[in-house]
Amino acid sequence: MRVKVAAQVLSQRVSSTMPGFAVHGDGTLPPTAVDTGDFILFMDMVFDSINESRIQPEEGKPLRVAVTEGSVHKDFWCEAIKGFSGVKFFTDRREFVPPSVKNWILTLRDFIFIWKRLRDLDLSFFAQEI
Repeated sequence: MRVKVAAQVLSQRVSSTMPGFAVHGDGTLPPTAVDTGDFILFMDMVFDSINESRIQPEEGKPLRVAVTEGSVHKDFWCEAIKGFSGVKFFTDRREFVPPSVKNWILTLRDFIFIWKRLRDLDLSFFAQEI
């Protein structure tokens, strides 16, 4: 699956721009766009955490690096799972959790499992670029 467009839209740059337009802009974006910006930043961090092979992180992007014993990936994945677990969609007729949300939870749990197994094999990092 190609995620390039999603990764560009759900980026740190877009997330940091939205609150400014929502609060100080010309009224094009409603104030609730701040929440959308928070969600976009969260998704940018999720993408960074599962899609990188560098050994040294970029400045300001602590998850955009291979997983190591000292990296923040596992803690972030656990918090992200909690965040995704609270997501529900509502229609006029029902409340539901879409497959994409369920699959993000499974993916992050699997990354935690893989990293644990790699550590058990005495590997020092996990270059998880997908």
